[in-house]
Amino acid sequence: LPSYLKPLESRHDGNVCDTEEELFSGLCYKRCALLTGGKWPRRKGPWTCCNDLPCNSMQEALKAGIKNPIAAAKMCYNHCDGKVGDGLICAGYDIAGDGSCPHRPGACLTDEELHGGVCYEKCSKLTNGEFPFRTAAATCCKVQGEFGCLKPGMAKTDKSFGTGGGAGDDDPSTPSQIHLPSPELTEAEDSATGLIRTPNFSPVMTTQHHDVQVTDVKPVEIMDDGNLCGDQEEMYAGLCYRKCALLTNGDAPFRSSAWTCCKRKPCGILNQMKAPGISMFCKGFGVSGDGACPHKPGACLKDEELYMGVCYKQCALLTSGLFSHRFSAIECCDRTGIGCLFPKHVRVSKNFAIGGGSGASNSSQPSTIHVPLERLTETQPA
Repeated sequence: LPSYLKPLESRHDGNVCDTEEELFSGLCYKRCALLTGGKWPRRKGPWTCCNDLPCNSMQEALKAGIKNPIAAAKMCYNHCDGKVGDGLICAGYDIAGDGSCPHRPGACLTDEELHGGVCYEKCSKLTNGEFPFRTAAATCCKVQGEFGCLKPGMAKTDKSFGTGGGAGDDDPSTPSQIHLPSPELTEAEDSATGLIRTPNFSPVMTTQHHDVQVTDVKPVEIMDDGNLCGDQEEMYAGLCYRKCALLTNGDAPFRSSAWTCCKRKPCGILNQMKAPGISMFCKGFGVSGDGACPHKPGACLKDEELYMGVCYKQCALLTSGLFSHRFSAIECCDRTGIGCLFPKHVRVSKNFAIGGGSGASNSSQPSTIHVPLERLTETQPA
């Protein structure tokens, strides 16, 4: 009998994406027909849906018997519709079937959710509905959106949240670890070859961890200064930000908000400074010590990087510098930004979701992914 966790899919329709999705340039997007109510059913780009009229070229119009340019122009007016959305990426028509980011072919289990291109067990299930929205590999939140989750008590972080949904159903084909969307859940094997026909992605990189010499990777910190953040950071509203003194070269050493620093106390409108441009989270003065997003108190190991509030071993070390930018829990990219949506720039391996420590040989340096550790920044009470 099939596992109750497997999604109901038409596994012989040639579509390696979910039933409500379509394949375009190697990624699964929500069908244009569903996004536009059938008005523009043909996808022409990440943000563009078109109708079925022969309007893509003059040659196509001529083949359809449309020889009058004026008649062709009238017919093809509003031939396509583009919807970018406020966030450009993962907004407008550039979304997957569930409204998240477009992803590689396949689907998650019915008790999983897609976050950052990876399938995790649903936060609503893991937290009994108390924190139903996933914001990171190990963090679930009470509300949607990054800003609401920054308030005390609104989010819960636990390394056990970084799991797949397949555990406990007695079916070895449903993974209990985090994983990429599985093509096996959307399309059946070819009876002749026994293979599932998916786009030809670059081979997955395998990584040997046991041949890497791991020594003391604890960061060098002042352990008795009362600061639970890194030495280049300061605590504000429960999160660690880069020190205002460093951001402003000492001109405004006192933090007055997530995006502003002031020259002296008491802080007011007249003595505040902010970075040029629009105030945004993880930009300007609203950054952590390494220029990433502000994070909960603690620090990562020296050979780790902070990604979405969780410490991972650095992609640069895992891939010998070839794919040094982390793109998800199990993806490393050779660049930053939109280029990482193209498979040739990304390497994928479940072995990338590890910590930087030696683990069993040194319990203070975890080999599994973890939230920033306070014991790395401040001496703990006996």
